Amino acid sequence: MSWLLEREGSIGAFEAEDYFINILPLEIRILERRHEAGESVVGELEKMRRILKNKLVGQIPSGILPDK
Repeated sequence: MSWLLEREGSIGAFEAEDYFINILPLEIRILERRHEAGESVVGELEKMRRILKNKLVGQIPSGILPDK
């Protein structure tokens, strides 16, 4: 999953919706797996889920979307 996330991140997203469909769910799944492995990532996981649920465009990391 990390490899796929790296590839998606390097490609970026043409629109915010692309980030919410293709990249953020991978980030969330990786955090879920880390949580299952016993890592303390609950706060970060909740934040990412909130960003996805509310589609918070302002929280998309810089460099993912093309400059406008």
